[in-house]
Amino acid sequence: MDSNNGKFRTEVFSMNSDGTNIKRLTFNTGESDNYAHSAWPSGWSQDGNQILFYQYQNGLDQLWIMDSDGKGQRKLTNTYWDAIPFMSANGQWISFSSFRDGNYEIYRMELNGKNLVRLTKSTGEDWRPIWILNDTKILFESDRSGITQIYWMNSDGSEQECLICSGAYDGQPAWYP
Repeated sequence: MDSNNGKFRTEVFSMNSDGTNIKRLTFNTGESDNYAHSAWPSGWSQDGNQILFYQYQNGLDQLWIMDSDGKGQRKLTNTYWDAIPFMSANGQWISFSSFRDGNYEIYRMELNGKNLVRLTKSTGEDWRPIWILNDTKILFESDRSGITQIYWMNSDGSEQECLICSGAYDGQPAWYP
């Protein structure tokens, strides 16, 4: 992250697990007073050949994918606030959060940006969708009950249910198989 006169810019880097061979992969020219809107990595493909990320450009947060060396960057979405993408284990699907319908909801699309499907339709905000259980389920957080809780659903959006409903803030889910 670069900071200059209260303006910020984050970029995507890669490195070896021992901290060597640091390589900058994105090169944004704009700066923002909100560091949340720059370039943020979201994960690697299972084969390690691609990196999924989102970045702020021209007033929009958009989903991108690139080769692991930073080459071949291509934009997957063009609408306002598409972010926090997560690639399925089989590398065919991306889940992400979007504000395209006036509320933060979860969507799914193919890795090539086609076949977009809205998976959630709640009055609350749905965030951070993670593919789990061999891509049969998606784990996510939602404040549809008035407080952020962890939910899951089938990968087609059906059978949404609260998985951790403690009455306290339960967010930012992670999964280890």
